[in-house]
Amino acid sequence: MVAFPKSKVDEYASACEGCTFETRADLEEFQLKRLNELLERIGGRGLYAEYPTHLSSLADIANLPFTTERDIIDRPSQLGMVSQSQCVRVISDETSATTGKPKRIYYTQADRDRTTRFFEIGLQELIEPGDFVMLGFPESGELGLTDLIEEACRRIGAMCYVAEDEARYAIDQMSMLSPNAYIGHPFHMTALLDELAARDTVPTFTRALISGDSCSAELCEAVAAAIGSYPFLHYGSREIGLAGAVSCSSHKGMHIRENDLLVEIVDGNGNPLPDGEWGEIVITTLAQEAMPFVRYRTQDRGRIIPQPCECSSVMRLLDDKIERM
Repeated sequence: MVAFPKSKVDEYASACEGCTFETRADLEEFQLKRLNELLERIGGRGLYAEYPTHLSSLADIANLPFTTERDIIDRPSQLGMVSQSQCVRVISDETSATTGKPKRIYYTQADRDRTTRFFEIGLQELIEPGDFVMLGFPESGELGLTDLIEEACRRIGAMCYVAEDEARYAIDQMSMLSPNAYIGHPFHMTALLDELAARDTVPTFTRALISGDSCSAELCEAVAAAIGSYPFLHYGSREIGLAGAVSCSSHKGMHIRENDLLVEIVDGNGNPLPDGEWGEIVITTLAQEAMPFVRYRTQDRGRIIPQPCECSSVMRLLDDKIERM
């Protein structure tokens, strides 16, 4: 069996918590402690007013109600757990066609710092000091996704720039600037590959991370053929602070930052499914300050890979073939 370096997600968890999780039992004991701290903090408040403030086991979370997108749209004030003055970033999603209300997610500086730290450590799977990185995301403003990735790259010691949206201009930029790594959206990468093929040329970058939407196996293979290495994949969403799980060098799935997130998979009736079964991804945000979620239904279809990763990480693997339901 090939020996792979342990996932950077383990390093992230150790850096955040000041301890090393040697076994699943260690990690799950920590998760239960963090979950009960969360329930104690939000107990008696807003949407979670009737929730218990203590659970005896992680399995007991299945007895709690779900949080849904409708809750965020209709009752945001009942989900916020800090004052508005403590929030440094608000992401306002598109307006709902049925209610006319936007979906707003709030973050504190600590929430943003935790995400940046995850990006900083996780991106070291493919980025080294001195690298020059092309970012295939649109400008997002201060403390937005692109801004946080840029900050993470700077912390690593890498430089980066935001690529043009149109592939033809992005290729012209690439030819002039010669980035050796890429981080971006699958749509942007697809357009780049099409333009490169039309020009009968090759990219300057030899490493890539794809994020922002599901990435098909066909696109992954096309990227690998074009740059000579298999792309790393990342899963995240606004509700979980943008950072959720990232693949390691084994490329057999994405390691969940389980010190921050408790992930369940449920069937169409909301019943928990065992590892290996496909269903809806449900996430409890154990560390978020401004707007934590208990059992948030993501409307994403996925599964937990039952086999441990070849990199020996204790963090479970989320299958990278996630689909929107």
